[in-house]
Amino acid sequence: MGPPAFKAGGTGDPRPAGSIPVHLRHLRRVRTGREAAASRVAALVGTVLCFIVAGCSSSPARTEPAPVGAAPASSAGNGSVPPSLPGGGASNRVPEGQPDRTLPNCTDPRPFDHLPLVEGSYMSYRPLGFVSYPTHVVPTKHAAFTINSPDQHRSATVTAPGHIWVIEIVRVSFAGSADGYQIRFQPCRDVLAYFNHLGSLSAPLRAAFEAGQPACETNTFNGDIATKCRLGTRVELTSGAPIGVSDGFAGVDFGAVDFAAPETRFANNKDYDNEYLHTIAPTQLFTPAALAELTPHIASLDGSRRRTAQPLGGTHNQDVAGTAQGNWFPPGGSMRTVQDERQFLALVHDLVDPGQPEFSFGDTVPGISGGLASFTPRQDGTINRDFAAVVADGRVYCWENFQTGVTPSGINAARVEGTIFIAMPDAVTLRIEHIRTPGAACGDSSPMLSAAAVTFGR
Repeated sequence: MGPPAFKAGGTGDPRPAGSIPVHLRHLRRVRTGREAAASRVAALVGTVLCFIVAGCSSSPARTEPAPVGAAPASSAGNGSVPPSLPGGGASNRVPEGQPDRTLPNCTDPRPFDHLPLVEGSYMSYRPLGFVSYPTHVVPTKHAAFTINSPDQHRSATVTAPGHIWVIEIVRVSFAGSADGYQIRFQPCRDVLAYFNHLGSLSAPLRAAFEAGQPACETNTFNGDIATKCRLGTRVELTSGAPIGVSDGFAGVDFGAVDFAAPETRFANNKDYDNEYLHTIAPTQLFTPAALAELTPHIASLDGSRRRTAQPLGGTHNQDVAGTAQGNWFPPGGSMRTVQDERQFLALVHDLVDPGQPEFSFGDTVPGISGGLASFTPRQDGTINRDFAAVVADGRVYCWENFQTGVTPSGINAARVEGTIFIAMPDAVTLRIEHIRTPGAACGDSSPMLSAAAVTFGR
């Protein structure tokens, strides 16, 4: 048995039940019909995610708050707002999901010389591509500093990892709950990074937000009233300058995008938006000294087991075209069109031990409530094969004897009884069925998919 795992409120993250999983997801629209049929907790998750994208398919009440206060007066380079951009505002926002192309060219490939959280204020740094039901069924496009276990509510100060310009501030508010913030920032023209799960902002950023004119939306979902306010701005910060304080829940997401880098090659790039295709590991942006300081903490959720596989900073793409390995979506769906990842399926490998294959389930396979299912892979035949060995060859593959306890990355394994059948009718279609018979083995019957099998594509 491994180290104690964290699981609360139906998620693999160390998030106390009832906390708000706020994530930065751009250029995507939510399908609220499925949300209406979900539980209240699930609807709350969908509500928050909905508000981080450009909008929802419901009709929000839009408001344009009047300017409050004055532009911040602070020392240049430590939180200054240039006179031409007084606090940001809708008139000088860059297009959503795009960088500010007026910033200086990127001449330094490693512009971050400072860790945004000090050692001792977090338990681990989970690299790019971790999975965690229900919000991250497919590998994430960001890394994360894990700060708390479920019974903790510590906060940590977040600082600028280098000389940066904050180009956008987003505030998400729920009636009766504290506000949450995300920020997007750039060290140069083509590189963009972001932090999610801030509970408060530093004085210069707070002043910029209050002095600006954020575009706001308010929606009601199952009685929960949420308001998202998004402000374009340009606040210059020196390396190590305060950005804000974490929200006291699981931790702080840290993502990075290099729009000048070649596109990541997924099985089908049409399933992903431009930011997803240009996502990189934030570790690629750190100087050797800063990366050396972070490396011992690139690890499982609680920090007890280090990742040593390369690339050390992780990857959000495990697709192997023409095989079962990687991300799968419902018919007609994709990362561009479906906000709720509980509709997805991922056949991937563990964050800390890439030799360990794992099913990452949402809620769409009958009999499986979501989460990770691991098994011991075999090298031949059709039973318990690693996912890259499963192809459209006319055979039905079977998995059995799923592991229990804790995954190498520190997530509680889902309880999966019986067997799982998979067949690929063609290179871009996967059909899966769970036979929920306790103690059943793959050899108990001829492998065959019934009409109950669920179809995914990419």
